[in-house]
Amino acid sequence: MSPPVPLNKNLILNGNFIDHGTHWTATATLPGSVDFSQRSCIVRTQGMAEQTVRVVDATAYTLSLFTLITYRGAGSITVVFQPSGVNESISMSGNQGWLRQSLTFTPPTGTVSATVQLTGTSGDVWFDNV
Repeated sequence: MSPPVPLNKNLILNGNFIDHGTHWTATATLPGSVDFSQRSCIVRTQGMAEQTVRVVDATAYTLSLFTLITYRGAGSITVVFQPSGVNESISMSGNQGWLRQSLTFTPPTGTVSATVQLTGTSGDVWFDNV
């Protein structure tokens, strides 16, 4: 069976992490880490994975993904609009099983791209199917 293919309108590349960290930039401050080895993005303690996509200003978008939090984790999903730096985000904390998260937004006038940031600040925060 071939791997799932994102919808034609999905701007995020490798959002199911089937190709591990391809198309994602990962950063972490020790003891934090970002791990793509389990076909999910696992952010531990102080880490972040991000990807920048082109967007059209004044157009509605929806960011949808699944998250799992363990070890009293905390993190966020943030969309930062460029060049303004204005952002939209969802914060998460505690322990939870897999939950679907969704964020609908309209980039401000003059926006040319948006950076999607998957952040963990404590514990383990898992992200998948972005």
